[in-house]
Amino acid sequence: MSLRHLWRIADPSYVSSETQTKAMLGIFGKDHERFRANIDMRNFGEEIFEFDMLSNQIKRFERGWQWEDFKGSVGSFQRFGLDPFENHIPNAVAFTHDANFYNPDYSVLYWKRTKNGLELINKLVEVKGTRNIKNQDYDIYVNYQKNVINPHNDKVMKYAKDHFVPKCLVEFELFLYPDAYATGFKANKDNTPWNPTIHHLEKLEIYTVDELEAIWNKTPRTDHQNVRLRKNTKSIFDPKKVNAIDGIKNWSDDHYKKAIHRSALENY
Repeated sequence: MSLRHLWRIADPSYVSSETQTKAMLGIFGKDHERFRANIDMRNFGEEIFEFDMLSNQIKRFERGWQWEDFKGSVGSFQRFGLDPFENHIPNAVAFTHDANFYNPDYSVLYWKRTKNGLELINKLVEVKGTRNIKNQDYDIYVNYQKNVINPHNDKVMKYAKDHFVPKCLVEFELFLYPDAYATGFKANKDNTPWNPTIHHLEKLEIYTVDELEAIWNKTPRTDHQNVRLRKNTKSIFDPKKVNAIDGIKNWSDDHYKKAIHRSALENY
């Protein structure tokens, strides 16, 4: 049987309106406008991250790779997550609101120096080019650590063969290059070239989810006074429906940002 019959694919003559055409491209409203704007923009933070990896002899996987290609390197990395900056994926409009579909930006595997010799380290990395973190992203990172990373590591510690344990434990971290977006945006505005530099690498800040959570809880919302921290987009979920469910009566679809500063960890 053909796919047309198996999927009951409609005849093109029945899909002719502007609304229908936009819907199959994932264009459903304001969220798509923001999503599309991200696609057309360079991801300055990730460009710096990849420059950082290469500067430390951690090589990116390329199509058609052979293990011999990595001789002379100390690690490997690859793109890992859904990236609206790189690809327009229509389904993303439907599932970016669901934390269960989340993957971090990058996977990194490298050899670490220790007092007992070399140790192979698994990192999953989310890259940010600004200090301003969206509240829905923060919630996703916390849930990912709790529901994916911790259970995986617990299972490895309990059941893996001894020689596999250090190779299979996973560390999830947030890489924050605080001036990536600002310097890149200014260069675009001034119509001048922009490339990652050592200056950007020297400003890198790395946070575990525990550290991020501590900072978030100590950082008050200021988006009511600072328009740059306020997001006009809304969730696909209806607050009236969600708040009617026991246990999440205080749920809100407010979208806002908080600025992440390590100084908030002084008493952590």
